[in-house]
Amino acid sequence: MRSPAPQESVVVGGTGMLRGVVEHLRDAGSRTVVVSRRAGRTVEGTTAVAADWTDPRSLAEQFTGGHFDVAVLWVHHPYRQGVVEALEPALADGALVVHVWGSSAARPRARTLVSSRPDLSVRHVVLGFVREEGASRWLSDDEIVAGVVRALHDPAPEQVVGVVEPWDARP
Repeated sequence: MRSPAPQESVVVGGTGMLRGVVEHLRDAGSRTVVVSRRAGRTVEGTTAVAADWTDPRSLAEQFTGGHFDVAVLWVHHPYRQGVVEALEPALADGALVVHVWGSSAARPRARTLVSSRPDLSVRHVVLGFVREEGASRWLSDDEIVAGVVRALHDPAPEQVVGVVEPWDARP
C-alpha cells in the first residue's frame, strides 16, 4: 500500500543526486521546497530557497510554522544536527523525516541525532556501493533516487541502497 502524497515537502540538498526525489515529490502533487546553495538549479515547478546548511541559523530564518509533512535531508556531518534543529519547528505534527547518509553511516554510531520531536516519523537511507563482476562502483543517481523514494513509502526505519560490506571493497 502506498502512502498518500505529501501536501508540502522540503528537500535539503535536492539539486544534485536527489534531483529525482524532488521530481517524484512534485509529480505526486506535493508543493516542494528545495533548499540548496545552488538554488538556480532547482527543478521546475518547485520553490527554491537559497541557503547554506553550514549556517543552520540562516536556514531556520527561512521557515516558520509547522507545515512540511515530509523532509528529505542530505547534509554532511557535522552540520546535520544543526539542520535538524533548524527545520524541526517547520515540520507538521507527525511529519516524515528521511535522512540520507553516506556509506560510513553503516556504522550505527555515525547516525546519532538528537530530536526534540518524538512525534516525527524518522527513516534512514544509507548509501552503499555496488559489487559486480569482481569490482565495486558507487551508486548511480538513479539508484540513490530509487532507494530514497522507497523510504518515502516503506515504513522500515532503515534502507540500505546497494551494499556496505565488505567495507574494504568500497570503490
